[in-house]
Amino acid sequence: MNHPLADADSAPWWDALERGQLLIQCCTGCQRLRWPARAICNDCGSFEWRWIPATGRGTIASWTVTHRSAPADATPTVVVMVRLDDQDDIFMPGFVDGPDDGSGLSIGLPVNVGFDEVAVGSDGWRLSVLRWRRL
Repeated sequence: MNHPLADADSAPWWDALERGQLLIQCCTGCQRLRWPARAICNDCGSFEWRWIPATGRGTIASWTVTHRSAPADATPTVVVMVRLDDQDDIFMPGFVDGPDDGSGLSIGLPVNVGFDEVAVGSDGWRLSVLRWRRL
């Protein structure tokens, strides 16, 4: 599928989300994991990599609650940054299950990956995104 946010490096990641999979790049030179997707390894400089399945587990590192004034019935949106168990310097954003005000969230709270499909804009685009679930 042609995703509105994909580029040459990230297209496989977006395709995997659509299939309900969480993938992460792994450098074939030094085995270091990286996200977001990019062509070169920051550690060893290798241009060789492969996509591997991530565990889908992590802990909340931070979050934000966004309030919109329009439309009048808009509910707040909670977005979290999750530190992946796969490698502690990788953080992935996503929505989170739970109250719209973020109550009950705490740094270090364990979560497991889930997926959600959302509308993007008014032209009919649908996009699969991460929705983290509290454990």
